Amino acid sequence: MRFNLFYLTGLLFILSCNNFDGPFYETIESYTFNKIGDAQKTNANNYFSDSIGIAINKNLPDNSTQGFSARFTVISGGGSLDDNDMQIINGTAKTRWKSGSISTEQKVRIDIYDKKNNFLNKITIVAFAFRKEIWDTIPSNSGLNISDVLADTIRNKTFAIINGNIYLQKENYYTWELQTIGIENAFSMHIDVTGKIYISTWNGLIYKSTDGGINWNLCTKPITNHIYYYYMNVSNNGYLWASSPDYSHGLRCSRDGGNTWTVDTIGLIYNELMGDIYKLSNGDMLFHSLNTMLYKSTDDGKTWQVMDCPPYSTKLFVDEKEEMIIFNQENGVSIHKSTDFGKTFRKVYSVWPEYGTIMSKIIQKKGNYYYILIPGYGIIRTLDFEKFETFSPNTKIVYLYLTHDGVLIARGLDNNTIYFYRD
Repeated sequence: MRFNLFYLTGLLFILSCNNFDGPFYETIESYTFNKIGDAQKTNANNYFSDSIGIAINKNLPDNSTQGFSARFTVISGGGSLDDNDMQIINGTAKTRWKSGSISTEQKVRIDIYDKKNNFLNKITIVAFAFRKEIWDTIPSNSGLNISDVLADTIRNKTFAIINGNIYLQKENYYTWELQTIGIENAFSMHIDVTGKIYISTWNGLIYKSTDGGINWNLCTKPITNHIYYYYMNVSNNGYLWASSPDYSHGLRCSRDGGNTWTVDTIGLIYNELMGDIYKLSNGDMLFHSLNTMLYKSTDDGKTWQVMDCPPYSTKLFVDEKEEMIIFNQENGVSIHKSTDFGKTFRKVYSVWPEYGTIMSKIIQKKGNYYYILIPGYGIIRTLDFEKFETFSPNTKIVYLYLTHDGVLIARGLDNNTIYFYRD
């Protein structure tokens, strides 16, 4: 429950004759209002956990609000109220609010009247109701300014970076609990196949947890004295990779969980940055840089050779069958597939988005489907990277996340909106 304080000053002006030019003003009555129960969240068609209402204080000349009344009206969302009209008793009027399902954002207006039934003011209580099989949207300033999400499916936990701090998902996917773990200014989160979790910060620190986020240890720095963020990833064999745009050959690899780092840049073009990286069952490693280059290593990632792939590529993905998927900028955005470890590629999908941007964290596997976010177009999905269908034609989202319990979360291009979808 959140209280928002705002003021209404009802000024009754008395004009008196005096020796001065112009009128004389005196404040006869002043009121202060507090919102009760603002910004709550619940499932659609359920009661919000706390009552909503208004607390009023009459500041001058006495503190009596006897005879004042309040009228409650649902103005969006389609919910209902237990009471609509009531007297303000001891300065307070409250009622229970059952959410609707017409929209995510739910609003109730409260009109306040004095004992002579003169209108004093109106306030609006805003809350949010989450629905099934529909995209819910809420403003990020509602307390869910999410910049990254990490699902630990081993321990059935989901973490999020919200306003630079680490939060843990509670019983509902839209409620989060701040973790007081001493990590500030978090930048990104990563997890390996064994459940080790890594958090990097904007000021160049990397933390590791081996017990599901209960305890955290500071890793050795990939680059000594570097105080800014890293572009990071964890390959599917558990290696931790980090790179910085501040160094011409800034790629570093840790093969022991962040304890030691090696400089593995032989064969890389100047200033390559970590994008996507995979180890194949034949021992080869594939590295796609943020600078549209694809590399292969046959010696555990120590040296690299440029691989041919569709030009102007933006992302690499390797599916469970070890089929290579390359995104590039042909015809807007095109998806190419290789079933022979990159010897040949075949275009399987194309679409024209409204804009282009970085394609990081855009693919999530949920059930049998791969959900693919194409920034500027929306979300498509496929079973096999052969046939595709549009799942959500939303041009305003740029990052796609998945919780441990299967809820899709997307972040808006303007960073002002968060999107949720649950089955």
